[in-house]
Amino acid sequence: MPGELHLDAPRATAAGRDLSAAGSQLVSLGNSAVAEVAAASADQPWGRDEIGAAFQKDYGPMVARFVEAFGKVAGYVEGIGEAAVLTVEDNTAADARASSTVAKSYQA
Repeated sequence: MPGELHLDAPRATAAGRDLSAAGSQLVSLGNSAVAEVAAASADQPWGRDEIGAAFQKDYGPMVARFVEAFGKVAGYVEGIGEAAVLTVEDNTAADARASSTVAKSYQA
């Protein structure tokens, strides 16, 4: 039927939890592997001569922005998953309340 929306609550909840878990894994990755790259870069393994300094001039700010962006994206993914689960719960509860209200109005 056009205009009808069906929510498969268990499936949507599971997907939200999966998304939140993926975000948590990204946060963990950001705290480990991404942080390791940033820390290793701080030592400037490419050298501190003129060429190394030229490389660092562009690379340093870029790696800092990447680390920051990665952390934000990881947090957003985790948050979207959590919000999806809450939305399913809220919508399911609202539907149950509406159904109960309609049923009560016909019983009167």
